[in-house]
Parts: sequence; C-alpha cells; structure tokens
Amino acid sequence: MLLKEESPISWKQAAILALPHWPWWNPTNSGELIQLWAAATSVVPHTDNICLSVVDTLLQIASMPSLQQFIPPGMWVWLNKRPLLPPICVGRNRGSTAPVVQIVWESGDVEIITSYLLLIWSPWDGLSIGGLGEMLISLRKGFSGIGMARHRKALLQRLDRILWGLGPDWVIVKQYKPSITRQVAWERRMQYNQLMGEVLEIAKEAVDEHICEPPRLTILFVILTPMNNHRAQQIHVCNSSSLSIVVYLEHFPHPTLYPTPMPSLYFYTDYLFFFPSWTLYSCVLFILGSIHLLFHQSPPDPLHCL
Repeated sequence: MLLKEESPISWKQAAILALPHWPWWNPTNSGELIQLWAAATSVVPHTDNICLSVVDTLLQIASMPSLQQFIPPGMWVWLNKRPLLPPICVGRNRGSTAPVVQIVWESGDVEIITSYLLLIWSPWDGLSIGGLGEMLISLRKGFSGIGMARHRKALLQRLDRILWGLGPDWVIVKQYKPSITRQVAWERRMQYNQLMGEVLEIAKEAVDEHICEPPRLTILFVILTPMNNHRAQQIHVCNSSSLSIVVYLEHFPHPTLYPTPMPSLYFYTDYLFFFPSWTLYSCVLFILGSIHLLFHQSPPDPLHCL
C-alpha cells in the first residue's frame, strides 16, 4: 500500500492527494487506513495542496460517526492551516453536520473550533439543520466573554463576506456552482444571517458585561487645595475590573479645615483619605503617578470588543 511506513514519501504524497476522492461513506472502511493516512501526513511536506487534501479528507472522515473514533486527536490541528477550499468540496459539504460540530467542539481548543467554522462557512455550501443548531449552541458556549473578541471578529468578517456573496450579486457565486439558484441563495442567506445575529448578540453582551461590571475595590483620595481648578476636580488614576482609584481635588480656602463629605461622591467608596498638607499632596501625586504607569487601563472600545 502507498501509505505503508516503508513507502517513499512521494508515494505517500500521491496517496494523500487522492484520498479526498476515496469513498469514505463505504461501511467497509476500517481504522487501519485512517491510522496510516494520519501517520503519512506527519512526514510529507506541508504544501498548499497537501493541506487542502488533508482537511478535505479529515472532514469527510469526521462526517461518518463510525469512523470518528479512529481520528487521532492531533489531526484536528490541520484545521488551523485554513486552506482555501474550492467551490466544490465534499469535505466542506458533509462537514457541517451535527456529529462533526460536536467532535470538533470536544477538542476544547478555541483556535481549532474557530478554524473549523471559518472553513465550513461558505456561500458554496449550505449548513445542515442539525449542524446549524449545534453551531449556535457552540457559539454561545465557547465565544462569550471579552476575551473572545479576536475570534468573534474573525467570524464576523467571514460571515460578512458570505452574506455579500449571497446578496443581490449571487450570480457571481452561481458562475462557479450552477446548482445555486435564487431560492437556494436566499435559504443560505437566512442561515448565515442567523449566525451573524448570534455572534453580534454575544459580542454585545460581552461589551455590556465588561463596561457595566462594578470595580471590586474603590479608593478615593481627597486632596485639599486652595486653588479653584474646576477642570481637574476628579481624576481616575486606575480604573480596572478589580480596582478603582480616584483623586478628587477639593477646593477649600483654608487647608486646615475639612470639607463636609458629599454622600453622592463618597457613597460607593471603600476607603477614603484626606490630605490637608501640600507636602503630602506632592507625595501622593508621585505615588499615584507610579500606580498610573503600572495599572492604568483605558475604557474598552466597543468596536474592539466585537
């Protein structure tokens, strides 16, 4: 067999390039062939054609529940290469079913899951009903939170290009795949609009949660100064999810007297400090300047949280 360990690398390359055309749907397929194929992929040069063939074959094998158990866990890393799949691709066509979405999700690697979605989502192929449902669940479970912003951005960019391809100029897609009629384009557009809406909703929730979450600890420094500078009365030195430090310049003509605390300003303060001395004032500014360099975080930009 071309994939045996003692076979030349050129033979293994030829076999890997041919395996996307193998009838993986045939129940006579065994795990031995998959194991030989997986071993061969680790020794051949990773050219563009090899990457495309491996990903195509991997998705076809994964679409067969009886063969999923033979896929080595390390093979899913190939999805991260994100080859440009052609308009007619059996692996992409069969790889959107619910069992494939589930096994990719079980990898637990957000990079692999993101790469899988970017490969499967395409104007050339629609999504199975079960697969679409699993994708919506996976998006909610795996792409929530502010830390997933980069992955959501990649998914939104992909969905935007797909919806453009299935829009009024869908005839451009039809040139390469005549089976895509106006009705088919409309149905696929509905699917990808649903995915787009879900990703945008998750992104909005992540931004709202990050912005509205109150700080865990608030410290307020009130510095008494005879200068009446209304432009710099309140300064946020540190404003993060765990700590908030605010310097309040209190105008008071006589620095030996304390102002009357204002409940509206101090109500949410955990610790409150008054500094009636200009010497202490200078020391505090130096210390807070150092804290500013170490901990300062600017408010999040909602566009970067998508």
